[in-house]
This record gives sequence, C-alpha cells and structure tokens, in this order.
Amino acid sequence: MVNFEDLIEIENKDEIRECLEGLIAHKDEDGNSSPIITGYNWYNKLPKADRIATFSNIHESDAYKQEMLVDLEKLGYSRDQILEYLREKGSFFIWELDFKFCDQDGKPYKKLRVWDIKQKQWLDLKLYKQPLIKYDGYKEREGNFVAEDLGWQLDMPFHSREELLSLVGLFIQKGSESLFDLKGNKFEELTPNQSLYWSGSYETPVLLLGQEAIRYADELIDFTQATKVAFYRGSNEISFIVHRRLEELRESSNYNFLIKQGFQEELCFGNKIFIKKYVDKERKR
Repeated sequence: MVNFEDLIEIENKDEIRECLEGLIAHKDEDGNSSPIITGYNWYNKLPKADRIATFSNIHESDAYKQEMLVDLEKLGYSRDQILEYLREKGSFFIWELDFKFCDQDGKPYKKLRVWDIKQKQWLDLKLYKQPLIKYDGYKEREGNFVAEDLGWQLDMPFHSREELLSLVGLFIQKGSESLFDLKGNKFEELTPNQSLYWSGSYETPVLLLGQEAIRYADELIDFTQATKVAFYRGSNEISFIVHRRLEELRESSNYNFLIKQGFQEELCFGNKIFIKKYVDKERKR
C-alpha cells in the first residue's frame, strides 16, 4: 500500500496536500461548505501505457479482486498480465453517508479512516456495521466527514474498439452492486442475486484516459466528458477529477498554485452515474 508520505519524488507534497484539501473544504460567500473537488488520489507508479481504460477501486475487498480476475481471464487475459496493470493507490475524499465501512463479511476495511470534521476526531469504525445514514443523528450531517483509504486501481491497455467496449461493459455490469439508468435511478429488481456483481462491489467509476480511448467516447452513452488534473514527478502521481466546477477551479488561487507546481489538465470521460452522484453532487453543511 502507498501512503502519501511514500511519494518521495515530490519534494513539496505537504504544500500540495494542503492546497488540495483547501479545495475540498472550500466555502461559498455565505460561509457554507461548497467543495470544488471531492477528493484526490496518489500513486507511486505510473500507468504502463497511454491507451488505457482506468477502472478505479478503493473500497473493494480481496474477494472482489479475485472474482474480477476470473472474469477478465474469461475475456482472454492472463492473471499475471492483469496484475501487471494494477497500481497501488491512496485517496483522500469526502465521505458520503451511504458509504460502507465493512466488506461483505462485516469486517471493517483495514486501511480506511474517517474524520468527523465537526467533532475533530477519527471515527471508531468498529462501532459501525452499517453506513452512517442508517444511524440516528447522522442524516442531517451530509458533508461533515472526510476519509483516507488505501487500495488499488486497474489501468488496462486495449488494442481495439471491441476490446475497449468489452472491458467497459464488464465493469459497468459487475463493478457496482446496483445498476442505474442515466438519470441515476436504481434498478432494484436487477440485483436480487449476489452473482450478478462481484463480491464487495461498490460503485466503480470507469475513466477513459488517453487519446485512443477518447476516440470511442461517442459510442459509450453512459459516459460524459470530464477533466483529470494531474501532477507527475518521476514515478509519482497526484491527481483528481473535476467536471461541473472546472471554471470555478480555474478561477481559484489554489488552481494557480497547482499549475505553478506542474499540474496539468487532461481530457477524460467518466461514468455518468459516478460524475453525477459524487463529483458534481451539491453538498451543504
């Protein structure tokens, strides 16, 4: 697992972290919380190719990984080949009230930490078997929590339109515990059976990165254009995704600082449900 402190090739990482967390903690002119970004990620390894479809996972269990590997092997990939494309990943992000603390066996995620902003303390995750929204006193506390977690990300290269569509289709179908229409409505009746999705599935953002992937974006109706803002130094990367609030980001002093450090904008396409339900979600506290 890669901790933020492990980014040894980035000298001013603490200043960058402070800047990014300032964008998460941003307040509007009335003093209400109004995050410009919802989180950021870091890696100590770069993708092996620019012709990639990125499948970003941070909460999933080992069972999820193993079942994912089995299905990718059915598509013709070797296990060793797939594991070569995994990158260790860390994330700092807004914790939603419906996010899970535990895997499918009821065990807390080992690397997850959740910070209560108002109480200024880390939650004791052993006390929570259900998402916070299930507990009295939490339903009105949206936007009051941030989290840090360590996991992995799969960056799969592809060599044809058919291969890309096959990969994306697999992850949209099995990488989330629920299926949604483009308006964000859940198809409850489609997921009564655990076998329809991988164990420990959550909601998997699928990001198409690289010009070759973007060429086929028009054929992927479940996706919308977004922007990845990234900093690379040696084998280290810090990055985040922004969509609706891109112009507001560009007008901020934090953005000017990031650009001076070497951050750059990259076109990408994200799963519409992920963008709508998380990246663009309005939160007030």
